Amino acid sequence: MLGFVKKYIRRSAAWRRKSFRKTERLIHKLRKQGLSEEQVADYFLHDNLSRKEKKFCPLFADGKKCHILSGDRLNCLGCYCPYFSAEVNEKDGFIECGLCTVSSPAARRAVSAKNPKLTVLDCSMCVIPHQHSRVWEILNRDFPRANG
Repeated sequence: MLGFVKKYIRRSAAWRRKSFRKTERLIHKLRKQGLSEEQVADYFLHDNLSRKEKKFCPLFADGKKCHILSGDRLNCLGCYCPYFSAEVNEKDGFIECGLCTVSSPAARRAVSAKNPKLTVLDCSMCVIPHQHSRVWEILNRDFPRANG
């Protein structure tokens, strides 16, 4: 089981780093083109991003979305999920892989088929980092504009 936990942490961290860097590079490119912060935020709206940056997400090629939102526009700027932590905790005899730092009510625990004492964070129903209303928080915290 320890091998799975280590592999989980490595894969989670690698995916998050890759997604973060991809987002960071695109934000830098857009700012260099002179886009305002509002324009940068709007550029990451799914409908726009999937048309202009077809390689940003593998789902774009199939015309799919990772999350369905109602009442808010899907924004892909938070794809790397700034609220996910690859922490591993032991609780009530279970090993819990993954932590949601904003305690999303949509985050659930999936029990491992190989080991019923192991649970993994399932964020597939969470839309918090994809809400367009959250973009300013993410931009200001994770991608601050350099002075000068």
